[in-house]
Amino acid sequence: MTDLTAGAGEAYAACKTLFEDLNRLAVDFGHAVRNTGVDLPNSEEYSYSPHELLVKRDHVWMSYRLDESILSFAAAYVILEKGTNRIKVGPPGRPEIWFLLGRATKTKSNVAAAVRDMFLASELPHFHAKLAVGGTIARYSYDSAGDVWSVVLLGFELGEIDSPEGLERRVVVPLRAAATEHSIAL
Repeated sequence: MTDLTAGAGEAYAACKTLFEDLNRLAVDFGHAVRNTGVDLPNSEEYSYSPHELLVKRDHVWMSYRLDESILSFAAAYVILEKGTNRIKVGPPGRPEIWFLLGRATKTKSNVAAAVRDMFLASELPHFHAKLAVGGTIARYSYDSAGDVWSVVLLGFELGEIDSPEGLERRVVVPLRAAATEHSIAL
């Protein structure tokens, strides 16, 4: 028989380290975008939290500015495993992280939850360019009844971005260029 206490302690320590690293990466992304001159003074996080004790499937970190009803934002969205009706591009057991820059009309009180909702399977028709992990820029656009979203995004396997320099070079620079190309004023 295994030692449940020791196993639980080891698993908790490993998860805690992983989540600390993810938090650091998401915060670094927000700072790197701000360092390009984008004013995003607010932050918010969201992940679905059932009442049961289980590991979360995904989590969103968002830096944003809200001017009247226009939301400008940078978000990092980690997908650890596919959820019901949710998009996950990579194979099972290969967590991915998506970096997003965009503008939207604010339609929900929790703006980070709205970013998570972009990754519903029903939203696939609103993506331009097939979603792929590995550094291919995609664009999301939605316009219906005053709810307007214009977003550029990049997805990577979780461990592909392993330094602030890599984050700047492989994520922030290409996303800022794509946002400019698609007239997404941040």
